[in-house]
Amino acid sequence: MKQISIFGLICLLLIFVTQNGCTEKEPPPVDNETTNEIPSESNQPKHGDVITNSIGMKLVRIPAGEFMMGDTLSPEEVQRKWPGGQIEGYRRSHPRHRVFLTSGFYMGATEVTRGQFALFVRETKYKTYAEKKGSSYALKDNKWGEVSGVYWRNSLFEQTDVHPVVCVNHNDAVAFCDWLSKKENKIYTLPTEAQWEYACRAGSDTTTWYWGDEESGAQGCANVAGEGESLNWNYKFKGVRDGYTHTAPVASFEANKFGLYDMIGNVWEWCGDWYGSYSSDSVVDPPGPSSGDARVLRGGSWYHNPRNCRSADRYWGAPDSSFSNIGFRVVCDDF
Repeated sequence: MKQISIFGLICLLLIFVTQNGCTEKEPPPVDNETTNEIPSESNQPKHGDVITNSIGMKLVRIPAGEFMMGDTLSPEEVQRKWPGGQIEGYRRSHPRHRVFLTSGFYMGATEVTRGQFALFVRETKYKTYAEKKGSSYALKDNKWGEVSGVYWRNSLFEQTDVHPVVCVNHNDAVAFCDWLSKKENKIYTLPTEAQWEYACRAGSDTTTWYWGDEESGAQGCANVAGEGESLNWNYKFKGVRDGYTHTAPVASFEANKFGLYDMIGNVWEWCGDWYGSYSSDSVVDPPGPSSGDARVLRGGSWYHNPRNCRSADRYWGAPDSSFSNIGFRVVCDDF
């Protein structure tokens, strides 16, 4: 009797399976949007991916996202914290406004080095504007001025091939990007101002710097005007001794949370935008004004104090102007 019951149960089970269509099927497709797994065959770029191009330049994948662009401090607060500047200059980083960057991009992990720029010059026989002019702005005898014979190979202070290139104007930087684009068969450009600040902040859009609001946090993070340096500033980064009076080799300090080095200090960096005033409106992938007289500079330099090295601080220069504390880094949309 026991054996018959078991046999009957097996038969009933087989009938149930057949009637309900539960015969063997292929497994359902995986919905990647609802799982944490990325298919092994996927080659989609991910946040933080680092690639090295044909000239040895490392670029970091920066994710799409949104942030509040502009200064977290009012112009009056900046002036109170770091006396000596012009309050009108601090108004140019206002009003704060929301920016949406709809696509990720690759950004140079470091500023373009003198060695990388030298390769460009060797292959193209390019001459910078400062070379043609025979001079560039530089710090000499503790004063800034046009100095004869100064150009990217002669900055009046020691430079090697791993230091950031300086004394290049905006046009020179664009020429480098055009050369690299042809060489790599990809589009290299200067970053937009929005890309630059988003990358500099690395997720920290409520603080003065990506490390926080304390200027002493620049220690180990940035090459700036620090204590003990013989520069003519009446205010320097308190508690900061970075070991460099002028430029430092790129990546000498800690990277920010996006894996980018020297976004604050070392050299000012050219952006692709014409300089113009902000609006309070939210914007999507802003390219900057369509025309203007000056191009945007960001990040401060080895010469600058806290008020000029804020993540939101904006400066500008004529496209043909070159200084011994100005360089650039590149971006590329895809690899």
